[in-house]
Amino acid sequence: MKPIDEQQRSRYFAELSIALRRLGLDPQPRENGLLPVTKGGAPVCLVSDGGGTRYRPENMTTEAMKEAVGKASETAAVVKEYMSLMESAPFLKADGLDEGYRMLADFNGVVLAGHDAHNGYGVQFVTWEWSYDRTGVTTGHYTAHHYEDAKQDFAIRAGLVDRRRLFSDEQLAELCGCIDRTLENDFALSYEQEKGLRELQEQMKDLIPAINSSGNQEQSPGLRMEPTM
Repeated sequence: MKPIDEQQRSRYFAELSIALRRLGLDPQPRENGLLPVTKGGAPVCLVSDGGGTRYRPENMTTEAMKEAVGKASETAAVVKEYMSLMESAPFLKADGLDEGYRMLADFNGVVLAGHDAHNGYGVQFVTWEWSYDRTGVTTGHYTAHHYEDAKQDFAIRAGLVDRRRLFSDEQLAELCGCIDRTLENDFALSYEQEKGLRELQEQMKDLIPAINSSGNQEQSPGLRMEPTM
């Protein structure tokens, strides 16, 4: 992997700090080239400029701290992925489009773009359809800072993923609740059937951490769509 320079390192840590604060974590001033992360004053982990995390096992004394390390690690990797793309991606050139959008992916008439207005909100993402002559873009789906949502939206719109194979957050929450009710009502299930249902339920909960034990789910941000650009 090519070493990153100080400017790239600073941009990565700045973007990561914005993302961590959204999760209720507290990035601290850099120390020895690493970004310390705390929660409520307690140390969580250190993040390297390569997106890796280090933590002391003796600090992981509660489930809340373990969850904080998991969030920090996942966020560090995701931010590293899109910031590396932003560094190398070409600018998106289209009629009527503001300058500054980077073209992160382009397939089958659909483009995924990232934009950093340097306004303290971090990189924002959008997918568009190219116009018939590829001089302009239209039908914008804006996902704010939700990079994973933007990637999924791009994959669906570009035909890389069959939409019928995907479940919405609401559908997953309902399925999770159905499994709960099945297990609680003590239906005549074999050991393998019960084990399979519990594993499926855990898989769904991993996809939507906001689902609680009764299958309810917090409102997700969703997409903001605009017909033209």
